[in-house]
Amino acid sequence: NDVVNETLSRYGQSNNDAYRNMLNDVMDTMLSGGYVQTSGQKEDLLEILKKADEIYCELPFSYKEGDNIYNGSIDLFYKVGNKYYIVDYKTNYDGENLDQRYEAQLKAYQKAVKEIEGIDAETRIYHISAK
Repeated sequence: NDVVNETLSRYGQSNNDAYRNMLNDVMDTMLSGGYVQTSGQKEDLLEILKKADEIYCELPFSYKEGDNIYNGSIDLFYKVGNKYYIVDYKTNYDGENLDQRYEAQLKAYQKAVKEIEGIDAETRIYHISAK
């Protein structure tokens, strides 16, 4: 697959079969309905994104608050209708309580989008299970 080959090449891992297999597994899972989330439901993120009006991946941000400068990159930011969503991917082997564990990170992303664009966005974790 071209996407897998390009990704492996970009990170100097073209001959790493373990990474190749892992990326192919992720791609196959996403193309066949997505991952089961902590709710117990399979979530087809790809199908959701097909209906999105706007999609941004690895969206960089930077803003200043007082003497502090905050910056980072949001994994996925998208809009469906009038609603905006921030998604942070996690590949933790332990998928328990991800929303609570990463609450501060999600709030920081949410604040960045509000500060920079004036947009209120919902946040959530999308857990990608490692095989």
